[in-house]
Parts: sequence; C-alpha cells; structure tokens
Amino acid sequence: MFTSILLFSLLGGFFQPGDIIYVKIWRHPDLSDSFIVDIDTIVNFPLVGPIKVSSLTPRELQDSLNVLYSEYIKDPFITVTPMFKISILGEVRRPGVYAISVTDRIFDAIAKAGGTTSRANLKKARIKRSGKTIKVNLKKAIESGQRITDVGLKSGDVIYIPRKFWPQWRDWYYFVSTVAIIWSIYRTVK
Repeated sequence: MFTSILLFSLLGGFFQPGDIIYVKIWRHPDLSDSFIVDIDTIVNFPLVGPIKVSSLTPRELQDSLNVLYSEYIKDPFITVTPMFKISILGEVRRPGVYAISVTDRIFDAIAKAGGTTSRANLKKARIKRSGKTIKVNLKKAIESGQRITDVGLKSGDVIYIPRKFWPQWRDWYYFVSTVAIIWSIYRTVK
C-alpha cells in the first residue's frame, strides 16, 4: 500500500477526473469499495458524503477519511490505493477497460484482460494517449517484470496489442487443406 502511494505521488500525486480510488476500511467490508473521481474531482463516500479530492495526495485523503470515519467507526484503519483506468484492446481475450493498481506489473494488466491470443504481437504494442501513439515492447517489459509505470502508462491510456503479420502454421494448414479439397472436387467434376 505504501509503495502505491509513493509511486502515485511521484507520478503527479493528485487525483484527476476518471481516476479510480480503492478505499479499504478494515473490519468493514460493506464500506470498502472502488470509487471513480467524477468530472468535478469529487468522490461520494458512504456515511461521510462528498469530498473534493483534486488537491489531495493519497496520504492526505487517507488521513482525512480516518478523521471523518472516526465519527462513525471506533478507531478506523483506512487504506487508500490509487488505481489507473486503462483500456486494453487488440489481441487479448477480453478487451475492455480495467482498474489497474499503480504497483501492478504489465503481466498483471494483461492477465486482467484474459491474457493474449495466440496471434498477439507484444513486441509491437502501442500506447495511445491524447491523440499520440507510443510504441512499446511489452514482451520485453513482461520478461523483465516491469510495472505499468515503468513503461510510462498513465490513467486513461489505451494499450493496443496488434496481430502478428504472418499467419501461424495452423492458418496455413487450413488454407492449404481448403485449396486441396476444392481442387480435388474440381478435378472430380471435370
């Protein structure tokens, strides 16, 4: 938890619209949840109500929540984990938008999307951000155990994993088999 707050602080430290915050209130799973920062950078927490989080670091938010929840819970122990909202598209089994902890590794992020398909080209992956495209070798990042922040991912980014250019042997087999069947039918009919 401390590592995620430290990494988030190093990356800018303040919450922005669309960010996801995971708040865990120990011994109170009914109050623990993930919260999305709205367009006005306000988060509505159970019991304590709305809090403007744009000028707060994760540590400051954690301290504020501890004070506010102490009115309702005896000796609350609260952890705040900043999450990135990242879209993972292309050659993955479950393309979509995922909440990723800033301490997650690239492998963890792709695993949340169900892993890659057999046609995925991790070496030529791209990160899209605000109309810009950044090429990144995710194969190398996975092999070296890099975190999402190590490859420069930020909340709101889109990871696109393209398809390999050359077909696999199985694809060639189906193609050649189909051509052979069509040819033999043609020769038989002729």
